[in-house]
Amino acid sequence: MTTRTDELTAKIRAFRDRHGLPGIAAALVSVDGIRTSTAGVRVRSGEEPVGAADPWHIGSCGKSMTAVLYARLVQRGQAQWHGTVGDLLADVDPHPAWRGVTMTDLLTHCAGLPGNLTQHAMKAAYSDMQPEAAQRTQAAERALAEPPVKYGKFLYSNLGYIIAGAAIERITAVSYQEALRREVLQPLGMDSAGFGAPTGDVPWGHRPRWLVYGSGEAVDPHIMSLPHPADNPPVMTPAGRLHLSLDDWARFIRLFMRDGGGMLTDDSLQRITTPPTGRTSYQGMGWAVPTREASPVAHVQQGSNLRWIATALLDRERRKAVLVATNDGRPSLLKPCLRLGVELLEPLLWTHLSSR
Repeated sequence: MTTRTDELTAKIRAFRDRHGLPGIAAALVSVDGIRTSTAGVRVRSGEEPVGAADPWHIGSCGKSMTAVLYARLVQRGQAQWHGTVGDLLADVDPHPAWRGVTMTDLLTHCAGLPGNLTQHAMKAAYSDMQPEAAQRTQAAERALAEPPVKYGKFLYSNLGYIIAGAAIERITAVSYQEALRREVLQPLGMDSAGFGAPTGDVPWGHRPRWLVYGSGEAVDPHIMSLPHPADNPPVMTPAGRLHLSLDDWARFIRLFMRDGGGMLTDDSLQRITTPPTGRTSYQGMGWAVPTREASPVAHVQQGSNLRWIATALLDRERRKAVLVATNDGRPSLLKPCLRLGVELLEPLLWTHLSSR
């Protein structure tokens, strides 16, 4: 008799073969159970299979963790959702126009910032040996010297999360990484979580062959220099440089399935998952809302550093979540991975989840 686990594995094996992936992992997550399945190898053309406990880089899916971290500070009275960039980063002497731009604007991509660091600043960041917090301060100083452009209009911005990270470092008086560990990772028992590309006997990310197309080579996770670094530069950590196992990712996702899981208030959950009212945006804070009314998905997030792709989605009732991760960073895989996630919401796959 075919088990539901076999059916899940068959689906992801077929997906892997169809798209020529090195490895893939998927998890069906309920409020108190998880079923994980893997297919493929850690390195293309290698023999070591992907393991159930292997870590996966989740890219911009980490943005929702930055939002949860800030929410925890708000709930404790250390911060405010309407706290302004001008006040929080007063020491970098921002342009006066930033006095009305809030942390909510930053976290929902409506602050009027460019999408990323300049090309020159991005290249320089790979060889910058300063502490990450100092690098984020410099990035904020450069970005905030000019007034916001098209404030209130949605523009997906990694730079906005870099600046949010700099603000969090001022509120907490510790590095963003330490604040995230203290407020999110450790309370949830996410022991596998780390920053940057995972190292050791684990899957390696694979870059596209031609900039964004074609099945390319594995990237040594220890190499953080141009032209083919294993991850984005450390200054971008608040925008998404986290790796972790699917089990640990599920621990985080369950916050949105358990009414905050004792860590988040109803108000925090609402703010993080809901696009801002009156703005041209379908994005909350790290979570997007599908635009199709008939979609079975309530919230979705995807991340990629052109080495890995990660997808998480919640069903309409927030009682089911699907996680999909692959160590192939071709951007053309983003939509297929999302479609696979929706397909894995099929009810017949969800019987007898193991409690973990």
